[in-house]
Amino acid sequence: MENELDEVLEKIDNLIGSCRYMDCMVFFEKSLKKYPEGINLHESEKIDDFNLAINNKVSSGYRNALKTDSNNPVLLACMAHFYLRIAEYVKALMLINRALEIDEGYMFALLNKAQILHQMGRYEDAVDVCYRMLNIDSKYASALVETASISYDLKDYDMAFKLIDKALRIEPHNKDAIDARNEFLHDLDDLV
Repeated sequence: MENELDEVLEKIDNLIGSCRYMDCMVFFEKSLKKYPEGINLHESEKIDDFNLAINNKVSSGYRNALKTDSNNPVLLACMAHFYLRIAEYVKALMLINRALEIDEGYMFALLNKAQILHQMGRYEDAVDVCYRMLNIDSKYASALVETASISYDLKDYDMAFKLIDKALRIEPHNKDAIDARNEFLHDLDDLV
């Protein structure tokens, strides 16, 4: 696992070094998903160390890039997404707001802002951001999925399913929509 970690950390360095911030974010997500937790205690500790090393590398890489590229909305949004993933919502919100000051219609940044606000329990603000996205692009399935998730958390199950169904009519193979629908159905089965 150590050789693999070195390869992952080197790739993160290369992606950030070549200003491929979005590619780094995607690679970061895939790297963290590669090892399911709970193989056994010994392996689980290695996985935690692996994930911590990746987190530290991405965080320091993005911070260093920000020193020379501080007005890049893609970099700011990717950093915000990183902080969202590690549950540092205040930092994430600060960065995403900076990205949106530079490019107010940047859909990835708007989606991240909605997700951050949702995680912070600021549902009304999150829904407002979702509607802002849908005003820009009424067929933006990711905005529909996020709005559905918020509706579900607010126990408006009818609205949640309507929004998920609409997202699936627009993008029938949208993994987030499919996963959300399955999660909603599973949760509701548990309630019955």
